[in-house]
Amino acid sequence: MAYTLTIAPAKGRKGRTFRAHLFNYLTADSLWEGGANGKSHRPVYLTYAGTDQEVRAFTANLRTGRRAVVKNAYGHDEGSVEILKSSGHRFVFERSNGTTIVTAFLPELFELDPGLLGERVSFVWAPPTWWVERQVEAPALAPFPADERRELVLAGHFAAFLDRRTPLPILSDPAFHRRLYRAARAEPWFTEPEGYRANRGRLFVCPDELVGLELAALVDVGKIPHPGRGANFVDPKFGPVWATGDLGDEGVAVIGTDPAKNKANAWKVVRTLKSQGGGSLFIKTHPKSKHLYVDNALNPDPKISSSVAVFDVANLDKGSQILPIADWSGIKDGPRRVVQPEYNKAGDEVWFSVWNGKEQESAIVIVDDKTLKLKAVIKDKRLVTPTGKFNVYNTQHDVY
Repeated sequence: MAYTLTIAPAKGRKGRTFRAHLFNYLTADSLWEGGANGKSHRPVYLTYAGTDQEVRAFTANLRTGRRAVVKNAYGHDEGSVEILKSSGHRFVFERSNGTTIVTAFLPELFELDPGLLGERVSFVWAPPTWWVERQVEAPALAPFPADERRELVLAGHFAAFLDRRTPLPILSDPAFHRRLYRAARAEPWFTEPEGYRANRGRLFVCPDELVGLELAALVDVGKIPHPGRGANFVDPKFGPVWATGDLGDEGVAVIGTDPAKNKANAWKVVRTLKSQGGGSLFIKTHPKSKHLYVDNALNPDPKISSSVAVFDVANLDKGSQILPIADWSGIKDGPRRVVQPEYNKAGDEVWFSVWNGKEQESAIVIVDDKTLKLKAVIKDKRLVTPTGKFNVYNTQHDVY
């Protein structure tokens, strides 16, 4: 979903309105004394873009402490952001394909400090070349020039490595990962392994035979498959399978995963289920359940994004049953996007987030997996824009 930042004249006054396209922002109120200010966020990291003229005018006003309202694609306000004049944020301007991208951040929170790691860094990453080539084509890297994407892939994995070893949050943003990666390579404590001094952007990439891996298959699925965990279950006709939904269409690809006992179906799309539409983020089942749940949280049709499709794993040809999760929550206002079915440990309850704007009421809806009936609704003023939620046991033991 597209978000914009808007700085408008004060109420009752004339003046220009300044806009930019919001990419992302990160808040860490406990890490700096600026903290939050009521309904307005004071981010430690903010990225936005537009034409050079747009973003420079917008930045000039943002630097003075003026609030920028965050609006979603439907024009609804979702809070605001502001940067204090005394905060010391650094602003970095980058040009990319005719667009100027601005990153504002607090240097003291994002400077790479080896002392934070508690141990000497030892980082060797050697994936097969074919895998790197596939990552280079990922949609998230599409805005970047082709000759920069390989380095961005490596930078992303380097950032993931550091994220597990430092107390500071590392934002999921390719441009930030690249700056972090380049800064690390410039430091004396960062050394390249012997034999891997390849061209810039190919660091640590080695041929398949060096790591003993080979490509099993490339599976063609629908439009923009969501790279989430997906769901594993036993198809009554095709045996063990893995399924994933699509962002770009209504398809749910079901792929055979048992080359030992079901070789004819292995690594192929054995069937495509039809969900309510595109915009699927999460698909979920459980070993103790007979149901498969598919959300469509990013679908532009409110009737679709506020409900979920449920399939009977034992009778997939029957089609889906639609559960009106948002209606069951009792919430009337807002987009009420229903996202991420999550089972409890026992596998007899499914929890759904009813995801609304920051200023609107949200909820968690709990459904009885056996009867597909409403079991409970959780509402709380602390429940703000709930999206992902994870059962700790299921996550630790890979129960999906």
